Amino acid sequence: TLQEFLAAFHLQLLPERKQITFWTENVKNASFAIVFRFFAGLTNLSSNGLVEQLVKPYSKGISSTILSVFISPTASLSIPAVCDFSNPHLLFLFHALYESQNRQLTRDIVKHLNKIIKFRIYLPPFDEMVISFCLSHCNHLTELICSGYAFKHLKSIASANPNLPFPSEFRVDHWSEEEAKSVSASLNSLKELDITITSSTCVSALSMLFSINSLRKLYLNMEGCTITDSDYSHLKKVLLENCSLEWLSVRGVPTAVYEALQVSSITRLDVWNANGHECASVANLTQLRHLWLLDTDPLPVLNSLCHRRDALEDLFIGSSERDKRDWTEEECAALTAALNKAKIRSVEIKWHLSTSGWIALSKGLSRNKEVREVTLSGVPKELHEEMSKIIESNPGIILLGI
Repeated sequence: TLQEFLAAFHLQLLPERKQITFWTENVKNASFAIVFRFFAGLTNLSSNGLVEQLVKPYSKGISSTILSVFISPTASLSIPAVCDFSNPHLLFLFHALYESQNRQLTRDIVKHLNKIIKFRIYLPPFDEMVISFCLSHCNHLTELICSGYAFKHLKSIASANPNLPFPSEFRVDHWSEEEAKSVSASLNSLKELDITITSSTCVSALSMLFSINSLRKLYLNMEGCTITDSDYSHLKKVLLENCSLEWLSVRGVPTAVYEALQVSSITRLDVWNANGHECASVANLTQLRHLWLLDTDPLPVLNSLCHRRDALEDLFIGSSERDKRDWTEEECAALTAALNKAKIRSVEIKWHLSTSGWIALSKGLSRNKEVREVTLSGVPKELHEEMSKIIESNPGIILLGI
């Protein structure tokens, strides 16, 4: 970034009039984003003429200013402002304000921000700090949607914005015990939580997060994690105590977690990259209505579904593009049996079945009296017509995907 620094150094030596002209023409050019940050740091954005161009015309409702590049008109404050890869300019502005450390200018600008802000990009720690610096200078936010945020940064934003509940989507990767204790009292309205538990993360410190009364959806990733049997037992107990949890998505969890779910109230379960024998018991969860198996050996689960008494609203079985394995005849037969015996309303299959496997599946569906909607992905084009005729012989089925 030496070239960008030298460019910014040159710009700050120019007469104010030329600075304003340059930034009016180029501030939206992403190529100058780093230059703008250096320029803000070198000048503290203290030029009266530049501040006039940034703030005052905008506050009078004139949107043809530098500031209008970054934020919406005042009249549209209720419309969510989205910062993503196609529109990263809000983040560019925040970086410039942070580098300037001009708090008065930051307050004058962020008061025009929308009440709802969405960050749809990955935010490394430095970006979090920059955004925190800016948003802690406004007091009108009502919703902040982001992922990857550290609580210490969110805390300063929340304290400055009394009407801002804790984000409805929140991701936790690495927690110290102190952070876990401090956050527990602040997650009153949290509905969705994404947690990756590593070997260095204290499960007992995280346990209080699971007891949040408002929590409805939990992503739990324990892949590659090695923790003690006592911690597993503790985690199992915590999952049982959270009565409000409705949607659980798991990856790399121990068998004990699946066993604990037998008396839980969850209605949807997503199982990622699991051993089918370890998670087969989930097929018999009484309250379960939606079951998704992703990159998971389906055979043991399908065999268990044959003995299920309660109806399933939908069953999804899918694999990633890197898994090119065809289903065995045994798996195809198990799926057909599960569809015929279990009460499943909607089925979606996204896998690389063999030709005989697809034909066997379609014949099984044609005889099914419970399934009402079928979505198939990955079916070879030469089989579309034949399979459609077989399945459509059952007038109660709506066929999608082929």
